[in-house]
Amino acid sequence: MNQKRTHFSLSVFNGLLYAVGGRNAEGGLASLECYVPSANQWQPKAPLEVARCCHASAVADGRVLVTGGYIGGAYSRSVCAYDPARDAWQELPALSTPRGWHCTVALGERVYVMGGSQLGPRGERVDVLTVESFSPAAGQWSYAAPLPVGVSTAGASTLHGRAYLLGGWNEGERKYKKCIQCFSPELNEWTEDDELPEATVGVSCCTLAMPNHVTRESRASSVSSVPVSI
Repeated sequence: MNQKRTHFSLSVFNGLLYAVGGRNAEGGLASLECYVPSANQWQPKAPLEVARCCHASAVADGRVLVTGGYIGGAYSRSVCAYDPARDAWQELPALSTPRGWHCTVALGERVYVMGGSQLGPRGERVDVLTVESFSPAAGQWSYAAPLPVGVSTAGASTLHGRAYLLGGWNEGERKYKKCIQCFSPELNEWTEDDELPEATVGVSCCTLAMPNHVTRESRASSVSSVPVSI
């Protein structure tokens, strides 16, 4: 990338990567960079109006939606959308709850903002259990079922019409989590699936469709494998 950055969001749209905001040793970043695989090059695009980090983004309705984050020393409710066709940003209706370190996914015709943390009355970080759902068509936010377990810096992805939230940090317990939380938009409910092998935090997730022959070979390898001591 053209700038060093951490705590930014990365989204894929039309075969291009969009790295939004974040921060580095010099402070918060408003810059947006787009990676073009055919040119093997990062290109600068229109920057955010204000620097933000610890936010989350998802692609919906032909735009990159950027939600919440840390802006000007406080957790934010701000939501904005980047339109690649116009190389321009637009402010959208804000979240009901300020949050950072959360996850955002596009599922069906809606965008879901899940988990994260905000500051409590004494300035301490507290879990955000509320889940908010955005309809690009209506331009409105609504509440979905809250998280069973509050987590920040978790991993998130979608599979078969459901959203999965993996691992993360729970502020209430001061503990890294192994939990896999699954959301069904049809039922508007969360369930807890099998746990991860180890507690994890700061993880990134994606869904990868594997060819049948690869999964068959993987199963065969697992059956034929034997324990080895090193």
